[in-house]
Amino acid sequence: MFARLKKKETAIEAAIVLAFAICMYFMLPYILPILGFESYVIISGSMEHPAGHQTFFEEFWEQRGILAENLPMRYGLYTNDLVISVPADRYALGDVAVIRKTGDSVVIIHRILALNATHVRDIGDFGISEENMRIVLLGVRNETIISYERNQTIPAGMDLSYEGPKYEVHSHYWMPIGALRGKAAFVLPMAGLLRNVLNKEGEVPRGK
Repeated sequence: MFARLKKKETAIEAAIVLAFAICMYFMLPYILPILGFESYVIISGSMEHPAGHQTFFEEFWEQRGILAENLPMRYGLYTNDLVISVPADRYALGDVAVIRKTGDSVVIIHRILALNATHVRDIGDFGISEENMRIVLLGVRNETIISYERNQTIPAGMDLSYEGPKYEVHSHYWMPIGALRGKAAFVLPMAGLLRNVLNKEGEVPRGK
């Protein structure tokens, strides 16, 4: 009888420890900043990889000289993931970067599509698909890219227009390189779930 009671007490203790660990995991978006870590909760699907997406996605980057096994966050990021970032002095094609333009409170977590000494372009993984390789008309306004069919007329007021692959609508036009605020170093799957659930309507999100 005492052995049964002992086992029951052990099971209860284990359940309490497990429940505490789960609670702490979902509290990480609040705990990590206190400890000095830069962390961001993913709130959109712009970095997700849909079913059947992975092979084409990896071929896209291999054509640009980056082997799939060398791609950071190779399988993308998903809504409610918690990303921990680190400062960086150098960035490379394919890096997953933290992007915040001057004067903009919204943080973007995207992959670097192109960069030079002064400017950078980003892209969300979701946009890299075989369907989005077709050439369309693209209009740019305030670094936001909008696509049009090639038989359409681009509205007046665009900063510029050109023909290019449709996947560019999932990116921003050339931004000053100062918009890069760090690299995504670690991801904790679903750790941002509680924060997204509790996020008040109208509150500026920490990342997307």
